[in-house]
Amino acid sequence: MPIASTVQSYLSSKNLDGSEFLFPSHNDPARPMTAHELSATWQIWLLKAKLRDRKFSLHHLQLSLSLSLSLSLDESEIQRKLGHTSHATTAAYIKGVKRK
Repeated sequence: MPIASTVQSYLSSKNLDGSEFLFPSHNDPARPMTAHELSATWQIWLLKAKLRDRKFSLHHLQLSLSLSLSLSLDESEIQRKLGHTSHATTAAYIKGVKRK
């Protein structure tokens, strides 16, 4: 199942319309997870998926998202969606994704 379909199924199963945070904070659901919360959650998911011994990082997830977005959006939209404050950061992601 493509990742977009998987995310869409998840949103539907949780009655989310996409305007809420995909990863809300455990302490305050009106805010996104902190980097620490997300990292801890990611590690739990890797353990449950029996992928702990493999090299799957949150950075890999962001690179995958960058690749997906680069197929249909311009650089300024990708920058906004990834939350980058620097255009150079987004450009480096896109360059890295296209190089691989």
